[in-house]
Amino acid sequence: MSIRTVSSFGIALALVAVMGGACTPPPDAEKANAQQAVDAAKNDGAEMYAKTQLDAAAAEWAKAEQHMTAKEYLEAKAAYESTVRLAAEAGKEAGVQKEMIKTEASQGIDAFMTKWGEVSAAIEKGKGKDAKALAAEAGEYAKTITEQINTLKTNGQWIELKAAVEEASKKADEFSGRAMGGGTK
Repeated sequence: MSIRTVSSFGIALALVAVMGGACTPPPDAEKANAQQAVDAAKNDGAEMYAKTQLDAAAAEWAKAEQHMTAKEYLEAKAAYESTVRLAAEAGKEAGVQKEMIKTEASQGIDAFMTKWGEVSAAIEKGKGKDAKALAAEAGEYAKTITEQINTLKTNGQWIELKAAVEEASKKADEFSGRAMGGGTK
């Protein structure tokens, strides 16, 4: 082989490599899969229950989009595939966190109901005008908090439900103190 033949072969090989890279199509299917995975994670509650994981998927999506803009399609494809994996992890974590909070909220409701029964018994033992006023106030509060708890539970708003139950428990302590004569409104 002559030097000229080797040079021509080298140039041809370089052109094939450049053309091969330029002919890589945009990873449209991977992009669509990544978008579906992110949407599914959001539908699973990842924005509320797995924000860190969803943010990681969003960052990977942004990286993929930068590669698309630069027409670096192999890198974009890899980033979209990574987005799918991260979004799936976010969706799974959202499910786990949602169930944990749901369990905590349910346990909180049980504890609150026990505590409220004790508060009601203490209020019923009271006598006089103040006791009647406290009983009326406690009855109104019980009605309001029961409606709120039922609405939040029905709507699957577990974080809000847990917070409402924690607040109701504090309010029950307040009513208990007042029933025992040790607290004010």
